[in-house]
Amino acid sequence: MKRTVVERMPAALRTLKSDVAVGIPPETLRTLDVDTPDWRVTGGYGLLQADLRERRPGSGS
Repeated sequence: MKRTVVERMPAALRTLKSDVAVGIPPETLRTLDVDTPDWRVTGGYGLLQADLRERRPGSGS
């Protein structure tokens, strides 16, 4: 099997359906809270969660 420099990039698309959300800039939170008060629980918004740490080929981490 041919290996590439980027063997994998663990990522997940997460639909927001709870009040817990971290890493969102405060200004974005204020705007969402004003424009769409129930944005955290409707499932209408989501986040891309990714592990962007640099990896060395073949290191497994």
